[in-house]
Amino acid sequence: MKMPTAPQMSAWDAFTISNEPISSVLLMERAAGQCADWLWQKFANTQPYVIFCGNGNNGGDGLVIARMLHEKGANVQVHVLAAASYSADFTINEQRYRSLNHTAYALIDKAHLPAIPQNAVVVDALFGTGLNKPTSGDAAQVIEHINASGATVVAVDVPSGLFVDEPLRNQHAIIKAQYTLKFQAPAYSFMFAESYPYVGDFVLLDIGLHADFEQQLNTTNFYTDVNAARKIYKPRHKFDHKGTFGHALLIAGSEDKAGAAVMSAKAALRSGCGLLSVFIPASERSLLLQTVPEAMFATSAHGTMAGIDLTPFKAAGIGPGLGKSKEVQQALLTLLPQLQLPVVLDADALNIIAEAGAYYLPQQSIITPHVKELERLCGTCTNSIERLEKAKALAAQYQLYVVVKGAHTAVVCPDGEVHFNATGNPGLAKGGSGDVLTGVLTALLAQGYSPKDAAILGVYLHGHAADLALQKQTVETMLASDVVEELAKGFKSFETN
Repeated sequence: MKMPTAPQMSAWDAFTISNEPISSVLLMERAAGQCADWLWQKFANTQPYVIFCGNGNNGGDGLVIARMLHEKGANVQVHVLAAASYSADFTINEQRYRSLNHTAYALIDKAHLPAIPQNAVVVDALFGTGLNKPTSGDAAQVIEHINASGATVVAVDVPSGLFVDEPLRNQHAIIKAQYTLKFQAPAYSFMFAESYPYVGDFVLLDIGLHADFEQQLNTTNFYTDVNAARKIYKPRHKFDHKGTFGHALLIAGSEDKAGAAVMSAKAALRSGCGLLSVFIPASERSLLLQTVPEAMFATSAHGTMAGIDLTPFKAAGIGPGLGKSKEVQQALLTLLPQLQLPVVLDADALNIIAEAGAYYLPQQSIITPHVKELERLCGTCTNSIERLEKAKALAAQYQLYVVVKGAHTAVVCPDGEVHFNATGNPGLAKGGSGDVLTGVLTALLAQGYSPKDAAILGVYLHGHAADLALQKQTVETMLASDVVEELAKGFKSFETN
């Protein structure tokens, strides 16, 4: 799914109005109707609704929501920012709302701001995606009043005061919503941890904007949902065999961290590679044999990874639990220049490379650093926005696919594209989750997926399996092995009848 900028969203509205065709008022009716339905399903008539409207089309959305909730029998109050002028669609919907019997409507008096019951649902329809300057004056005062109310806040399209196209950089009055009902496509700013206190949990509402516009939309930011993942996924065919799906190599594990190799190996096999060989210290082979009997052992002429015959393999994953002994460091740095196959680099492999020099990173490889590992490669970052920018620079300089882990894990491509992920939950914030991801990615590479497609699909699948695991576990109790066990259901979600 493409992620449009604020001007592109406005252009998409205009394109829909012109080409569907549909009037702007009816399009507003359709969008606000989706919001009203969501609010009613979530809260019904159990709480009063206090709706704050600005003077533009976001305020018009709020008035349509108010009318629809009122018609359902809800207790609705509407409060409108006083302004010198109002948009045409706002004015039409103001008249429609006020024509109903027993409606509550008032202009906001900054000297006597309206009382907000703590049990209310506040609907923020003050400003939409077109906001391009910090809030101030009466609007800022109203926003701070809402934030201090203790009520549940639901923002329409975007929390008022938050910019769509740039992550939060400076402090000014911004609505702090528990939920944001975003029209059609997510906003770039929603992808960053700094925005979460304002966005809360966002819900995408398909308001039926014209599909042709998205096809011609020029953007470098994308959102990987199930439809995007399904387009990448390659179904299997009747006469396929194990050779069709490649022989994967994992170089992982040490005496202290053999479990990392086990989890990564299980994930690789559950993700569809035809064959898997694991290079692991001899002392840990019995553990791997007992826990993953489907895996084979990779051998080396010299006893180190540098001596592995790479000829049989279609892809490699290196790093989980590897350790940083001098022997391992020397062997890895000898091996990397020899690699002529797709590779995933994680954990200790990245730490070793960070110390030796990023130029050891093979072009077209996938790297999966956590925050500290990424900073060792590209420098300390003060926030997630700066981290993403440095990851983009790293990807471009060394022609890599950088997986920047987070609530919306980003796959950063060498050409500047960024694919933010829709799946995953805090249950993944536990040791072993990265080892599972390495196994998934390595298996996809072995099956012939390009590094870009493997990274995007693998990150989605890993997060989706974690979401499925959460149906049986909690974010506290979920283990990396639970994620492996749900990979099957994850793959089933790509199947179409």
